[in-house]
Amino acid sequence: MLRFGMELDLRDGDAVLALAGEVDVAVADMIFERGSASLLGPDRSSLVIDMSRVTFMDAAGLGGLIRLRNLAGDVGATLTIRRPSRAARRLFELTRLTASFAVSPLGTASRPLTEVRTSATPKDEEGDVVAWIASAD
Repeated sequence: MLRFGMELDLRDGDAVLALAGEVDVAVADMIFERGSASLLGPDRSSLVIDMSRVTFMDAAGLGGLIRLRNLAGDVGATLTIRRPSRAARRLFELTRLTASFAVSPLGTASRPLTEVRTSATPKDEEGDVVAWIASAD
């Protein structure tokens, strides 16, 4: 069972960070680190967060996105939330932060995350994959 997945796709000065599964306290810092590295990279003017496959998001996950939004503003870049899932949309609405993010319902879903079994793949006690991170540089 995949609890969280993250995939970074860098193209033409733009970065798309696709998230899947549970965006919570366990992965919020990873999302911020990967997203901030993208925003601070050479010739990066925007970061798109594809949330179409997010199944759960808590306040810590939202906090990571807020930190990315603030960083984007500080460096003169844009951050856009693309295709937020029902779970993500609900948290944005409950916290009244919908207007604080640029949201795009358009665009195609990123390709499916595939499970990669390596010794570096974090797993829980049952051996299930906890997080998988890929970068298509």
